[in-house]
Amino acid sequence: MKGSRSFFFQNIVHTVRQRLDVILITSILGTHAAGVYGASLTLIQRLDIVQDALTTALFPRVSSLQGQATDPLRELVRLSLKLMLVFRCRSPSASTASQRTS
Repeated sequence: MKGSRSFFFQNIVHTVRQRLDVILITSILGTHAAGVYGASLTLIQRLDIVQDALTTALFPRVSSLQGQATDPLRELVRLSLKLMLVFRCRSPSASTASQRTS
């Protein structure tokens, strides 16, 4: 029973720490801003899955090219960076930031 209390406390602290940004935005900017932020954050986290999958898929190939010819390795790294930038630039936070500066 004592062990479960510390586990419960750790879960509460982790949850609050994980959502502290939304709590601060709600208290400073209001519920609408927090809702927009929360929805954007959720979408970005979903898009990060694509980048993680790409990195995981390319890692063995990049590792096998390490120490060999540099041209194929450079080309593979350039291609992977371009793909990651395409996914990152199409994210809502990037388009929102560009709209603010315009």
